Amino acid sequence: MSWTELFAAGLGVVNVWLVVRRSVWNYPFGLAMVILYGFVFYGAKLYSDALLQIYYFVVQLFGWWMWLKGRDGAGLVRPEVLKTPARIAALEATLMGAAAGGWYFATYTDAAAPWFDAFIAAASVIAQYHAAVQGSALAILPCFMAEPDPRLVSVLPDEIVVTRRFWLCSREELRKLRRITSLWDYLRAAADANQPLLMGESPEMHYVEA
Repeated sequence: MSWTELFAAGLGVVNVWLVVRRSVWNYPFGLAMVILYGFVFYGAKLYSDALLQIYYFVVQLFGWWMWLKGRDGAGLVRPEVLKTPARIAALEATLMGAAAGGWYFATYTDAAAPWFDAFIAAASVIAQYHAAVQGSALAILPCFMAEPDPRLVSVLPDEIVVTRRFWLCSREELRKLRRITSLWDYLRAAADANQPLLMGESPEMHYVEA
């Protein structure tokens, strides 16, 4: 374990301690922690976790801003336990996300631990989603995940807009293989058919025949 990783872990401990104490100063420590972990994970070829730190960085800034603007006098949250159907759905979503991410990083990158890395990344996003659903947190979520859920409310939709681009990549020597071409064409067709869903303009999903 490098000194950078040890320092990041120490910042994480302080961050959690300050969160428990309801101190707004948890955010500077959290921001510093995710920056350091981003370099640590990238150096270790854990690309999913490195990308996840960018997501965490944005969420930390958003949470800090919302804390300063909209905090109440008590600042307390009401923890709730997930029911069995919600736990099963969360597990299924995590496994599907981990399988997709693990396959991609194992096939197209030199990631050191693609499957484990992708599982951690998928589980983190799902955990953010459920924390927001339970009213325990604010989260920046993909619109196609958040829009269909009536329990979630968009906060400041006219003031904060986060747009991301997704690129479809393939090794040049594999691009002309029939199985790769078929999957490529299907993913493009599915993305085109569901552009309103992906852009947050419609909650409806359209299925494309393979």
